[in-house]
Amino acid sequence: MYYTITPINSPDSTLRLENNNENATLKLGKDSNTSLEGFLSNKFIIEKSKYGYTISSGVSTFGKYIIPKDGSVSSNNTLVQKTISDATTNKNYQWLFCKTDTLGNDLKNKIYINGTNTQYFNLTPPSTGDFIIETEKCGSVIVDTYLELCDQNNNVLASSDDIFGSSNRYSRITYNFSNLNNLKVRVRGYNSRAVGCVYLTLRPKNALYFAGVYDFDKNNNDRPSSLNNVKPYFPNYYIEVQGNRGKSAILEEAPNGKKKINCEYFVFSGHGYSNAAGVEFYNSTSPEGFTYNDIPNMNGTKIAIWMTCHGARNYFKNGISGDKTSMAYESVKNGANYSLGYVGTIYDTTQRSFPENFFEALNNGMSIPDAVDQATQWVKDDNWWWWTFFGQFADDFKNPILYKNGDSLKAECGDGNYDDDKKKSNTAKIVGSLSSNKLYVDNTSQNQNSVMELSNITSYNTNNSSYNPQYVFKANYLGAEIELGFDCNPETSNVTYYNLTYNSVITSVEFETMMGNPSQSVLFSI
Repeated sequence: MYYTITPINSPDSTLRLENNNENATLKLGKDSNTSLEGFLSNKFIIEKSKYGYTISSGVSTFGKYIIPKDGSVSSNNTLVQKTISDATTNKNYQWLFCKTDTLGNDLKNKIYINGTNTQYFNLTPPSTGDFIIETEKCGSVIVDTYLELCDQNNNVLASSDDIFGSSNRYSRITYNFSNLNNLKVRVRGYNSRAVGCVYLTLRPKNALYFAGVYDFDKNNNDRPSSLNNVKPYFPNYYIEVQGNRGKSAILEEAPNGKKKINCEYFVFSGHGYSNAAGVEFYNSTSPEGFTYNDIPNMNGTKIAIWMTCHGARNYFKNGISGDKTSMAYESVKNGANYSLGYVGTIYDTTQRSFPENFFEALNNGMSIPDAVDQATQWVKDDNWWWWTFFGQFADDFKNPILYKNGDSLKAECGDGNYDDDKKKSNTAKIVGSLSSNKLYVDNTSQNQNSVMELSNITSYNTNNSSYNPQYVFKANYLGAEIELGFDCNPETSNVTYYNLTYNSVITSVEFETMMGNPSQSVLFSI
């Protein structure tokens, strides 16, 4: 792709080369030459290289590069085109392009610091009020910086050297913009040894939306991209979506002095412990646990969303008895206005689509409870096979649990013991499915549960079996009609499956297999 470089106040002029000679200089002018050389004299190709960008010239058929004369980056040096072999690796032959920094979807500008060489960034505040301009760590190298905020006449309005006690942020200016005049940010390394990349950021002082960490080793890399989709709904917020970091990421201190999890909207999209005691953060080496004990002060948080398995399921704090709690409950108990979670397991489609639709509804002016209802309905409508979303237990996919500050622990979210809750939930799902001529089969050994459609209740038990189960089925299996059945003990919550034709107890896997074509199976309840 060709580029021309044109002054804003002289749109009919371009930066061009005098000729195709080695060390030909650049000048500003109008194209009055109709020859091929003249036509290409103001055409350039800009390509990404190791430290910045190279600029090759069209007049040389892009075989020469625009560099400072003799490679010197001293002030007032002349720019020339030259044939060089190390344009893509020599810092003095590469360029950085500074864009206007505005609040929007891309708030972090990754810039390269080269010692005390100063870079300039135009800045137009999106609104009046307090904003923060800061540099923070990018990668593993510490690059200390110095910041200045100037007007267009280079008068310094504010400056910053160090942020005391922070190893991840280097310089910060907090400034109240009383008008929307164009300003400039000057940034350089603190000394000549400061070399490497940093993030330069403009953000509101108090507004922060933080989308949670996703798991590193579960191949769910689309979760951050889905969470990034909420950015257009919040153009005046600083939005941070993180991945591949441990729990320390949300316990870092934000510029407003609070923990990052203690922001206006927090979303965790990842994995929850099966006993509901917490969630797992995956980094590049190992998972890290984050339990209810780790939840800090959440005052000012409008909603904490735990898009994780068992985020709202009650469990015993000491494992076997005593007080009960959940991640969602502890969030509002610690000060959040609202908190949301699922009692059972949820799946990737839900973790991606629910937050996106929730924030879209919120952006449209809905209250938090109404936005939860609409997002839930959208996910159900989009995934019409929602029965198959049931996982290990008690995954009331239709109704995620929403806590409001001041609510008591909800009893319907589990009795504290995981195994007991699981058995009771399986019983409820199996019995509940029969009311609409469906059969929920709990295949926990295969980690594959299913729901079968059944025809009308027209069968009856004629087999002389020693077993007398509560529910009896006729099914065609391997060309023969067989009778199957199961009991659902309301006291112990145990489910037992039978092959009545062969007078034997069978596993849930065998039962599901022998059901054959579900449309040919009929149900009889004694």
